[in-house]
Amino acid sequence: METVSRLRQERAALVERLTQIDKILRQFDELDRNARLLLTTTPETRNVGITTNAADIRKHAVLQHPPNKMPKKTPMAEFQAAVIDAIRESGGAMDRVELYEALTSRGIVIGDGDREKEVNALSARVYRMAQDGILVSERGQGYRLKSGPENDVEDNVA
Repeated sequence: METVSRLRQERAALVERLTQIDKILRQFDELDRNARLLLTTTPETRNVGITTNAADIRKHAVLQHPPNKMPKKTPMAEFQAAVIDAIRESGGAMDRVELYEALTSRGIVIGDGDREKEVNALSARVYRMAQDGILVSERGQGYRLKSGPENDVEDNVA
């Protein structure tokens, strides 16, 4: 039992460390987006200021780039693989906001930058994954991988 207790403590420490790393990576991604925005703006538009809102960043980018230059939504197969990886790495169920943060920090593009709309789109996509038997939705807990030898999640990803 002492070994199990030590393993649980070690796991908790690792989860905490991963949480800290994820936070740092999100901060880096935000700085990177702001730097890219600054580099793509003209002197006339620079007085708008730096923003940390993804929707504002993309809105400003639209002013500078034609719509076909905007990042395209991540294809469903890649999205599903990223969801599976994120949930695996979390070691348990993830709610939609946690999943959104994990996916966007990996560079997954869900929509046009409007966080609320993107979270709703994410919810619809993972709901379909649950309907397809890839995930299990646990009320109040979020989504987790379906377990069991009869369901190898790698084979279920489109």
